[in-house]
Amino acid sequence: MNFISEIQNFLKRILLVMIALFCMSSAWGSDLSQIELKLLDQVNQERQSALLLNSKLNNVAQSVAEFAYASDFLTNTVQEGTVLSVDEAGYRAEKSGSATAIIIFSNYMDSDAAVGNLLNSMVRQMNTEDDLDIFSEDMLEIGICIFESRAQISGTWFNIYVGTAVWACPLIEEIETKTIESQVLNLINQYRASLSISPVLPVENNELQESISISFELENIASENVAKKIFDLISDDERLLATRFAGADVQVTTGIEVSEGRYVVKCRAEIAIDETPISGNHIIGLAYADNNLNNLYDPGEGLVNTPMVVYDAGVHSRTGIAGEINAQVTTGNKGYQIVLFVPGRGTIIHEANQSNQKFILININDEIY
Repeated sequence: MNFISEIQNFLKRILLVMIALFCMSSAWGSDLSQIELKLLDQVNQERQSALLLNSKLNNVAQSVAEFAYASDFLTNTVQEGTVLSVDEAGYRAEKSGSATAIIIFSNYMDSDAAVGNLLNSMVRQMNTEDDLDIFSEDMLEIGICIFESRAQISGTWFNIYVGTAVWACPLIEEIETKTIESQVLNLINQYRASLSISPVLPVENNELQESISISFELENIASENVAKKIFDLISDDERLLATRFAGADVQVTTGIEVSEGRYVVKCRAEIAIDETPISGNHIIGLAYADNNLNNLYDPGEGLVNTPMVVYDAGVHSRTGIAGEINAQVTTGNKGYQIVLFVPGRGTIIHEANQSNQKFILININDEIY
């Protein structure tokens, strides 16, 4: 008799697992259920700005809710440590919080009352001292999962709601726009130098002749990625290769905006270019190390931040981010020398026989005296 009773209990547990798994598969689809939307609506009613749904955070909430239900009502069906974390879901968070609530009731409870009870239970679990609660305006996105089921406890059937909410502030790396602007100019000059076109010099002038404007969006970006994106979008513009252009002004602005129900970094770049005629005696060129001895400048060979002295003009300068030289000399027609102090390579002297040279490409492997 005991053997038959054990078989019956075993079959009941198998049936309960199958019912629960079926409910899970129907309740945890890609779209939120009506009760999940009601919870989101109640949360946003208490906030100044609405939280946006994020599918990755939804996956985390589903994993936590599933684990909570299985641990309490389907013993031995899950393993410890199987709960999906925010990082494991591929969501990069600056900070995040979460809460799980379980409501067990034997009589009827409508969805509005269930949502209210779930939210009250979640609020009691929040650590408001750390400003990580669901109502913090620092939080921008949310994931929700509510699992509705039934379970038999001590011979009595109960209705169950298991709800999890995961809220977070997406990690958007701080972007130094001045760095981006220098990197864009560097890429432009590498491109021009590879085609033996003189580099453009950085200028700050809002009245330059022509401009190129672009806008785009990225997620979780670093400054070098922004610079590369800007250059890729403008590299087909023939004006970048016009030999008459000698100056450029790069302006970049960034900001977090909502796009198609998610937060992204919006970027805008304005590249102004002009002839910027040079008056007086100037040295304009690019200092580079011809590491592969092909007698051409290759990207990455520019001598960055290399001290430079012009004799007899008394001009002290440094090469820029791509190795570009821009120095004014006052030697008239007497001639002058460019002295570069390259760390680990000694002193390199380039002799010039006339003033006002617009472009000198200095290959330090060939100009050692």
